[in-house]
Amino acid sequence: MMPLNRTPPATPSSALPPLSTSMQHSGSEPALNTMKVGENKSKTGKRKFQGEDENALRTVMAEVRIMLSAFTKEQDAKFCTLFDTITEIKEQSNKVTSAVEFLSERYDQMHNQIKCLENERKEFRTQIETLEHRLETMERRMRSTCIEVRNIPKTKQIESKQELSDIIKKIGASLNINIQDPDIKDIYRTPNKNGTNQPLLVEFVSAISKEKIVAGAKTYSKQN
Repeated sequence: MMPLNRTPPATPSSALPPLSTSMQHSGSEPALNTMKVGENKSKTGKRKFQGEDENALRTVMAEVRIMLSAFTKEQDAKFCTLFDTITEIKEQSNKVTSAVEFLSERYDQMHNQIKCLENERKEFRTQIETLEHRLETMERRMRSTCIEVRNIPKTKQIESKQELSDIIKKIGASLNINIQDPDIKDIYRTPNKNGTNQPLLVEFVSAISKEKIVAGAKTYSKQN
């Protein structure tokens, strides 16, 4: 069997470099294109995400503005209601204050009037006590100089003081006592419930004249 001899390429060194060059060229371009496409896609995605975020933020801001506007309106309405309530309370307070001041003034007036009435009552009481004292003194004096004569019938419907004095002088004569007109200070009939046989009240000038009449009446009673 005959040996086989391989023929080497004519220009092995010259043929390799172009292949290597072509391979290097062909290998670098796809990588660059791929990187550029990826960068463009990432930039586009970022822009897309940024646009969505801005829209969402705008939506949220719009909702916040609406909520703030509604809250502001609600607070304004509550404030108006509260202001009206406070105004009404102030008006009622002013009315109550005016009423209290009026009642206080009326109380002071009534208190002053009561004081005046109390002072007047004290003055009247003092006057009454003075009059009672005078009346008591007069009654004592009258008792010391007066006598009461009963069961003396009326001679007529209207009797004069002189006629009554004459009756007393006749009684004195029957008691052996001389009674003159100057001895009698006053004489009159006192009223009674029946209106008939009203007793005679005789006031003498002095208690001595009265004592004479009383002593004479006692002596007459003993003798008769």
